[in-house]
Amino acid sequence: MALGAENGEIEINVAGNSTSSSILTMDEAHKEAAPQSVYIGKQRVKIKKLDSVSHPLISPDKKIFLKIDTQGYEQEVLKGAENSLKYITGIQLELSLISLYQGQMIYTELIDLLTQLGFFLWNVIPGFTNIHTGRMLQMDGMFFSNECGNKVDR
Repeated sequence: MALGAENGEIEINVAGNSTSSSILTMDEAHKEAAPQSVYIGKQRVKIKKLDSVSHPLISPDKKIFLKIDTQGYEQEVLKGAENSLKYITGIQLELSLISLYQGQMIYTELIDLLTQLGFFLWNVIPGFTNIHTGRMLQMDGMFFSNECGNKVDR
């Protein structure tokens, strides 16, 4: 099952490695940096909004940490989590420094979106690097709810 902004079915591109499959089409920069990641097929999967599957897992007394690893599809997952976000304390997601998938938001856009949703950037973790050039292409961002601001050192 995939997470996104709607419930239904969708086609996912299956990558040759275990980490780069995505609903989105892979950009050339990604293929050049990791040739083993090129798509080798497609698969039809169910897609659900987080809001439609999270209800039994979420309650106001729990501290929820959401990790999104969707290869450029982060914005759609966040759209489908509109109601769940008020219960989420922290989010970790991939921030691409350049476009790696067609139609994805790059790091500045995602940071702005999460800021608008009430989260602040806490830390970054280096991620995907082009081994030929040494350029970092992607990092993970750790965000916390502004409501946690009084409880953590900002």
